This record gives sequence, C-alpha cells and structure tokens, in this order.
Amino acid sequence: MGNKQKQPAQQMKSIDKRIIVAEGKYLDLNELVTFQHGYDGLHIWEAGIVLARYVVLNPELFRQMEVLELGSGVGIGALAVLKFTACKKCTLSDYNPSILENMRLNCNKNEFPNAEVLQLDWTRHQQSNLQYDLIIGSDVVYFGCPVRDLYLLIKKTLRPKGRAIIVIPDRKNYAQLFVREIEEEFFTFSKVKLEDPRYFVSPLQDGPAGLKEYNLLTDIDFYVYSLTKK
Repeated sequence: MGNKQKQPAQQMKSIDKRIIVAEGKYLDLNELVTFQHGYDGLHIWEAGIVLARYVVLNPELFRQMEVLELGSGVGIGALAVLKFTACKKCTLSDYNPSILENMRLNCNKNEFPNAEVLQLDWTRHQQSNLQYDLIIGSDVVYFGCPVRDLYLLIKKTLRPKGRAIIVIPDRKNYAQLFVREIEEEFFTFSKVKLEDPRYFVSPLQDGPAGLKEYNLLTDIDFYVYSLTKK
C-alpha cells in the first residue's frame, strides 16, 4: 500500500467550543476534533485546561509580567493570561503554520486581535534573542520532544529571577527527561501536585458531557513544574 497523503488542516473537521475555566470565566476556542499526527496543537487538551485554570487561580503571578507561552496550540494558556490577569504582555508561540493560523483565529474570538503570535523553533534556541519574565506551557514534554532544546530555550529566554511554569500530566515519565536537564546552579526547581477540585470540574456547560469528553481531568494527576532562574 502507498503512503497516505496528509489532509490539509483546513479540510479536517473543526468545531467552536466555549471552555469554562472558572465560574463566570470562559474562553471561546476553535479546535480540530479529528486530526492527524502533527496537528495535535489544533486540539484542546486537558493539560491546557488545567494551565488556564492555574492562571485564573493565581493571577498575582502574572501582574505586570511579560509572558511567553511555549507550544500554545489553540492558545488556551496565553489567552487566559491576557483575559484574566493584569499582565504587561503575553506572547503565543508554536511552530506549525496551521496551528499559528488557528491561534490567531482564537485570539480574534476572544477579542485580542493584536496579540503577538510567534513562530518559534525550539531547536534554534541559540539564535533567539527573546527575553521574558515568565514562561508558561502545558503538555510540552512528549514522545520525541527535543527536551534538551526546550530546556536551553527556557534557560536563555528567562530574565534573571524569571520563572517557568509547566503543567505536565503524570503519564509515561516523559517529564523526568526534562527534569534531568535542569542545572541546579542556574535554577531552583519545584514539583507540585494540583489538588484543588476547581481544576477538575467539567469545562463544558453540559457537565457530564464535558467530563466524558475530557476524562483525563479526573483520570490522571497533574503537576506544576516550576523553574526559577537564579
């Protein structure tokens, strides 16, 4: 059998969803409900929902901060920062052009048409001149992830005393590959399990349907990995 040709992203099935991140707070997002490998960033994942809720529950961390989200995907984390905190600036980033296009669409849906959207290749960290106070991400450590490059990008991009906050689900030990890269002379590191039940409620108006669709919210544990630059 011959190789199947990839279907263009715009021809795959997409849907608009209103994701509830807290009582009275929501984000309107377009996502792909069916997708091929390489388009994972066009789908809403549980870790992204958890990150958005972390932002809402900890708004003081973002006050007057210049923030970068790595692997933004649909943009849920950065849009939560823009919409629900008093940040100074928040930049969305990813690599795949189709993901960037959908990200811009979601910025418009949430009334941030001028939000900065950046195409970012982690493996070219040596060429980056970016500088931020705070870096956020969710599910950025995965099978085949360039873990070393991810760490070096964070190391170069964070300002002194800056912090990276990464939400990672507890599965397959991918996170341990990232933790091994952390150099104690440059960072202090913590890992905290999220326990507050507000992280794990249904993200859809139809509660039972939301928990069925996003079942990992209640089926696995989520941790916040925090790196503070010395």
